[in-house]
Amino acid sequence: MKLFYTILLVPIITCSLNAQIIINELNQSLQQVELFNIGTTTIDISSWQLCNRVSTSGDFYDLIGGTNVTTISGNLNMAPGSFVVLQWSDIGQTIPSELGLYINTSFSSSSAIRDYLFYNGAPPASGSRVGVAVAAGVWSSTTDFFPPLSNPNNSISLMQGAYTSGTSTGLSNWVEETPSFGAANGTALPVELVSFDINNKENSLMLSWTTASEENSKWFEIERSVDGNNFQRIGLIDAQGNSSFRVDYFFEDASIEANQFYYYRLRQVDLDEQFEYSKIVIGRIEGDNEILVVENIYPNPTANNAVLHIDSNKESVVNITIFNNLGENVANWNTQLIKGQNQINFESSNFANGNYIVRMIVDSEVFTKTLIKL
Repeated sequence: MKLFYTILLVPIITCSLNAQIIINELNQSLQQVELFNIGTTTIDISSWQLCNRVSTSGDFYDLIGGTNVTTISGNLNMAPGSFVVLQWSDIGQTIPSELGLYINTSFSSSSAIRDYLFYNGAPPASGSRVGVAVAAGVWSSTTDFFPPLSNPNNSISLMQGAYTSGTSTGLSNWVEETPSFGAANGTALPVELVSFDINNKENSLMLSWTTASEENSKWFEIERSVDGNNFQRIGLIDAQGNSSFRVDYFFEDASIEANQFYYYRLRQVDLDEQFEYSKIVIGRIEGDNEILVVENIYPNPTANNAVLHIDSNKESVVNITIFNNLGENVANWNTQLIKGQNQINFESSNFANGNYIVRMIVDSEVFTKTLIKL
């Protein structure tokens, strides 16, 4: 079995080849953007371009497969339902900025642009590509922009159902994503969700989520979809209600088939019947074709050492790289895996406190996990 998963905020729909790669999330602090393939065809984006014409930090465009753009996770040959996280210095702007996704360097052509986002202030009267984006139908107005984040460590994410024919159109389609069940402009809601993950457990998918605090929370409804658009409730778990401490929740879905994508979200309901949806996570099992499954990192959060638990279907070598929240490589090594269960110990006491991405590469397959250092 092979587990494929990501956290996102959009459903899957059938769309044209030209519109099927979209900008799903942007984090200015990490200087990272997440792209998502919402279509049914594999697309190689290594020759595509990122463009920020109002940039002041360097060249305003770069080749995605070039040396100035770093692939943090995923594969540039993007399969349907897959995502890729890229790091690019021109994303980390504190001035009004844009991010355009192009299939070539014809930046003034509406036929070349595939998606677009303007953030940190209003677009200038001239000097940006917002007019190109509007002409292409991937941005609704030359005056639309996402305002500065209340917390620069947060990210801007595409809301569920917020695009038409594969495009993200208009300011109202984007939200500031926080560690809680979010709302536009960073409005805090009663449940502070710090994680929502999916992992395999033999022939089932295991959902797990953690809250840091809760206020008047009633329950969590678990909803599932096979197309990313139409969801049905498959379970309900009572919430803690009121808490100021960490609470862990788990739900196992055994009613699944191999080689099928499953999309899950949480519907968190308060005592007053108000509710909010979580992000969506995607899971899939593929029978005997699995290379490995990254089960967990324990303890996580950690103050000193941590253990990475990996289940491999064969003997192989895994390359492990740890990135800090600036995208800097703080550790890198290769480890021999045996067939079956593997436990990889690593020292983290010399890491600064914060969030880290643990990336594992085996046979060109990329897997990631988040590590929290206390």
